[in-house]
Amino acid sequence: MLAAAPRLLTRVTMSLLGGSVIAAASIWTMQWLVMRDADGHYTRHERPVMEFVRLQRESETRSKRREKPAEPPPPREPPPATPNLPDLRVAPVNIKAPPIRTPIPDVALNFARPTLGPVSQALVDRPLMVLSRLPPQYPYRAQRRGTEGWVRLSFEVTAEGAVRDVVVVEGSPPGIFDHEAIRAVQRWKFKPRIESGVPVAVRTEQTIDFRLRKKGS
Repeated sequence: MLAAAPRLLTRVTMSLLGGSVIAAASIWTMQWLVMRDADGHYTRHERPVMEFVRLQRESETRSKRREKPAEPPPPREPPPATPNLPDLRVAPVNIKAPPIRTPIPDVALNFARPTLGPVSQALVDRPLMVLSRLPPQYPYRAQRRGTEGWVRLSFEVTAEGAVRDVVVVEGSPPGIFDHEAIRAVQRWKFKPRIESGVPVAVRTEQTIDFRLRKKGS
């Protein structure tokens, strides 16, 4: 049995090789028969493959040419420039009306019951009007000594009706009644003078008399 084994193996090998050769020959023969034309001549078919590839590439090229490129977005218009306009603001002008000297009638002042006369003015849109006019106090030393006198004052009534810049023009006796007269006038209140519908400052004068009440009066 051991001597027959190599023979069996050789037969099997030869059978396999023979079968492979026969199968390859059959495949080649079938391919050759398929590739022959009606006249029996052998024809190569590589060209149709090349033509198909070329047509496919030309079709792709034409498709790419037909595709329109995307339109770019329209450019943004810049905002209109703001022109530099000149500064038309006008600086406020502060015009101070010059003081107007307007005399005020003298006021006779009695220690017990001081009397104040009305303030007279020239004919204007609206004259200077007194709102509050308190009488001055009688100086204590002058009262004890029985001293009487008067003081002439000059002062300005502002456009707001307040009193300012009070000065003594003259007085008799000098310096006795000045302090009390100035102190009283500084507390006076006025309606300002109106000219052309506008309140104006007025410079005026006022004489204040200091008189003691007589016995029996």
